[in-house]
Amino acid sequence: MNDKERLEEIKKHRNDADSSTDEYEFEKINFYNLHVDWLIEQAERAERVQELEEDLTKYRNSFEFQLLINNSIKKQNKRYREALEFYAGGKHVAYKLDETDDDLVVDYGETARKALEGEE
Repeated sequence: MNDKERLEEIKKHRNDADSSTDEYEFEKINFYNLHVDWLIEQAERAERVQELEEDLTKYRNSFEFQLLINNSIKKQNKRYREALEFYAGGKHVAYKLDETDDDLVVDYGETARKALEGEE
């Protein structure tokens, strides 16, 4: 018998006790009902807590997945930004004025290709 079935059985017995007409049993029935009602409330609360814990686990898993996606997008944006800064800086010229000119780099689009392929 699982918890839900047990709770339903307890509720049934409480209802049966409520319909009893024996005067001698009246005090015992009231005492019984007070405690059974409290137990039923506790069981229902426990069920609700379990449902909330399951929901929380789903939300936590979803949040962690979104963090992974966010971190991946941040890395991708950083690669794209670096590639754009490289080309915006004018250092992508395919020739040098002379061998001592270190400001110019021969690239032929390699920086952009690496950024698009996911390399750093």
